[in-house]
Amino acid sequence: MARVTIRKKGISKNRHSFYLDYYPPVRNPKTGKLHRFEFLKVYTYDKPATSLERKHNQETIELVENVRAQRQIDIQNEKFGFISSDMRKGNFVEFFKAYINSKTQSECDNLAMSHRYFVEFAGELRFSRLLQNPADLSISLI
Repeated sequence: MARVTIRKKGISKNRHSFYLDYYPPVRNPKTGKLHRFEFLKVYTYDKPATSLERKHNQETIELVENVRAQRQIDIQNEKFGFISSDMRKGNFVEFFKAYINSKTQSECDNLAMSHRYFVEFAGELRFSRLLQNPADLSISLI
């Protein structure tokens, strides 16, 4: 199972930037490519001069640790077949549209037409609704 480690990198103005190191690399859910690092775009001061900077450092470190723990939980859920809470809250129609846009830029192909028909048939659909009752999408032929 992949481990998520917090790493620091020195940047300008006596600050450090944080990033997460995944070992072994994990797949990026959007691109499908393996990636090893995720830069969090937060920083701490090397030598905080004021109490405000010290408080900033403490809160930033707590935030980074929370993000690391969430990423570790997401990796574990995926390994054992569980679905993360972010995925449950997601909109299936938006996910489907993003998938179509990643495959093609044309609006007059089979994927785009299937998206239009699906929206007309089912409307807005959340993953949580699909997981609770998959029979919602079944079509009865009478």
